[in-house]
Amino acid sequence: MRGWKPSQDRQYADYVFLCGVMWAQYASEDAARELVRALSSEDPDVAFLASALLEKTVRLRLASGLSRTPETADRRYGVQILT
Repeated sequence: MRGWKPSQDRQYADYVFLCGVMWAQYASEDAARELVRALSSEDPDVAFLASALLEKTVRLRLASGLSRTPETADRRYGVQILT
């Protein structure tokens, strides 16, 4: 998951979705980094997708009481995730 350079919007949206899956299921820091990067995408749909995936993961992890939450992305990458 290193430095994806989108060649087509659809492929990038699919990639962002898969990063969301990796972040939600496995707490992959690389996937979180890609989601945070996608927040500033020129494509508003991709930015919204990344935001929704990050928000959903925070809500799920907080509800289940898991200790390693995506809120670490908030501190590590300087992005505020609103819940």
